[in-house]
Formats: sequence, structure tokens, C-alpha cells
Amino acid sequence: MKVLEIKPIISNAELLTQLCGNNKKMKRSVFRENLAALSLEQQNRVCEFIEKASENHPRNSYVLIKCFSQVLDGKSEVSDEEQKLRDKVNSLVMSMKSDGCKRANLPERGLKSLGREMRGFYREKIRPLAKEVSGKASHELDKLLIKQAVQAEQEQVANDFSQYICPVEDLEEKALELQKDGHKEAKRVLDSVKVAAEHDPTIATFTYEDARLPQFMQIASRSNPPYDFNRAGRDQKNVKGEKTVFLNASDVIVEGQRFVLTGCPMNKQQAAWLWEELIRQNVQVAVSLHNIGEATSRCPSFWHDDVLKDLPWTGERKVDNVSSRILIEGENGAKIVETKLQATNGHENREMTHLHYVGWKDRKAIPDEKLYQTLLDRMRELSPSGNVPISINCRGGVGRTGTTAAAYALERPGQKAVNIPQTIFDLRKQRKGMVGQNTQFSQIYSVLGRYFNVS
Repeated sequence: MKVLEIKPIISNAELLTQLCGNNKKMKRSVFRENLAALSLEQQNRVCEFIEKASENHPRNSYVLIKCFSQVLDGKSEVSDEEQKLRDKVNSLVMSMKSDGCKRANLPERGLKSLGREMRGFYREKIRPLAKEVSGKASHELDKLLIKQAVQAEQEQVANDFSQYICPVEDLEEKALELQKDGHKEAKRVLDSVKVAAEHDPTIATFTYEDARLPQFMQIASRSNPPYDFNRAGRDQKNVKGEKTVFLNASDVIVEGQRFVLTGCPMNKQQAAWLWEELIRQNVQVAVSLHNIGEATSRCPSFWHDDVLKDLPWTGERKVDNVSSRILIEGENGAKIVETKLQATNGHENREMTHLHYVGWKDRKAIPDEKLYQTLLDRMRELSPSGNVPISINCRGGVGRTGTTAAAYALERPGQKAVNIPQTIFDLRKQRKGMVGQNTQFSQIYSVLGRYFNVS
């Protein structure tokens, strides 16, 4: 890689121009290569300049700071000063993304996808309507029609999912309908839930400032951080009132059932925090849906005996592994492993159970629905009260976790009908991105259909 010769007196603007290759159209690869060749002092100058430029050029600044973050995150070993710069850059990434969307008066999401959606909305709905009304498209009329159309769309998706109520005897037939043509109908229904959640005025007010705190930024989920208002462990503070625990976990209540929905712990410290929080909430059953091999950079086997013995417990709470057994094996390599644990809370000891559904790949369909129903039945057997939370996790804590929370909460004897889109929307009001895959959405119908037909 060619190292740039940067003069000490060069201005920040000229420095940034050199980094981008002196072209009118910036090439991100050129920027990243040149940035990596700079000294720490020069990188700090670039960071300061981008931060100032974000006030007048938020979109371009966001692209640059995102590239900056990728360069710094690619380093395996960093000094204290480099770590300070990395924390500052990651903080700017989060704040610029959030601020850009606040200016658009929309919930936080990717700016690129937002622009794509608005261009499509304009092209397909607004421009033809403008021509129909006036015979020609005028700029002022376009703006008025856009405002009216957005208001009408928001009213239309006012979180009314009554049209999706499904009698329990029709669930299996509905599942087949959703799966036709590559899950085309499932995508349409699930997209309506996503749009409703994106435009919901209540969800738009939720924040996740805790995920941006410097001490937690490296272990917080960037794509789906938990909301501040229901983040598990949010009340744990030290004597100075400082927050000491961060979990990518949310306290959720849906259909009268309490859950702790979480991603796989990022490291052993987070694993210890998670177990201590589950003990504090008197959780009796913890369920893991990820495969050990898909989260090797994290702490994927946080219930195994060798891992539990090595966790940095912070207080009187801890967990010990007592025994494990294969509860049942199914098709396509799927199986359920049940582990008995002993939870200690001061002088009090009690039993906990961990259930691991093995073989369900990330973003994929449930490999064995019959075995999956056995998992749900065992969860209910071990924790029959809806007032006692059940912990569920997968790798990110949204897809497989949300699917299982929805299916479990809706499986109640005596039900005459269920509203699965409404339940998923209720989940999304408490944790971002729940149930994002069309295949998993369809399978909630088929799993519930089998349950109600048998019962």
C-alpha cells in the first residue's frame, strides 16, 4: 500500500481530499486504505473534521465515519490512545445515524434503505397521482401529495391487525398459503408489521442511549440494541449511581407471558451478568437456540461446566452445572439437550434448567417442527406460570428468539383464534427486529396449527 506524505501544515479539508483520492466521486476503498496509513495524530484530525462537517453534510459524513470505524475495528491490537479514538468514532457512528433519522422525523434505520424506499414511494405512488390530478407534475403539488399520502399511509397502518385474526382450525391451511411462491404472502404480511412498527409514534420515542455509553459500546449490539426502558439489568448500579451491567437483553411481556429475550453473551463477563440477572428475576428455564459453531467469537456455551467455573462472578449469585442429557433427537440433525443447573443466591440454592435446541441455523427454517413442539411443551412443563420469566436466546436475540416467544405465548389451551401479526407487533414494541424471516413467520402458523389440532 502506498503511504501518503502528509505535510504538517495541511488543512483538515485538504487532508480529507487527499484521503478520498482527489476525485469528485469518493471511493470508499481508497479512503480506507489511505486512512489506515495515517499516524494517530492525523487520524484524530480527520475524526474532528468529519464531526464538524456532519452539521452541514450529514449523509456524506456518516459514510466517512462508517468507513473510519471499519478501519479501526480491523486492528487486532490497539494502544490506549487508539482505543480512545475507536470509542469516539463508534460513538459518532451511532449518533450520526440517529441524528440523520431524527431530522427526517422517522425511527432509526439505515439511511440507504430509507432513501431507496422514499424514491420507490415517490415513483410508484406520488408522480402518477400528480399527473392524474393536474395533467402535469408540479413541484409544489408533489410536496402536498407526498404529505397527504404519508399521513394516509400512517393512518392505514395504525397498528390494526384485526384482519389477520385466524381461527385455530385454519392455521395449518394458512401456513400453506403463506409458503406458496417462495413465501410471497408471508413477506407481504410480515412487511405490513414492519411498516407499522417503523411508523408507530410510541416506538419512535424509545431510546437506547445505554448502548452508546463508552464502557458498553464494544459489547452492545449495533443492529438491534435493547431499548433503555426495558433493558434487562438496567437497574444495577454502583454506589456512585453509575450503570455497571449491560446486557443485549430485554424484559418482555406478551400474551400475559413474561420473557427475558437476549442475544448470545459477547464474552464471559456478559455471561456472568446474564446468569446473575436470571437468578435475580427467579427464572426457572433458560432456552438457547443458536448452534455453538455459529458464535465462536462470543461465549456460546455459557451453560457448560467448564465455562461456568471460569466466569467472573461479581456477587453472591452464581450458577453450577449439575448434569446434562439428550432429551430427544429428531430429524435433520436436530436434538434437544437438557442441562440441570444449581443457582446460588447468597445462602439460598435452587434448581434451574437449560434447554438447548441444536440444529436450527441462523435465518433458516425450523429443521424439525415436531421436535420443536417438544421443546415448547418441556418449557411449559418446567415453568408453568406466566408470571415467572422464561429466558430465550439465539445468536442475535431477534429471529429464532422472537419466533419461539411468539409461538410459546400463543399456545394456550382453549384458544378459538389467534392473531400472529399482532403478537409480533407487540414483541417489536419491546425489542427491535423480532421475527424478521418469512420462513420463520410461516412456521409459527404451522407449529400452532399442529398444537391446536392435537390438543
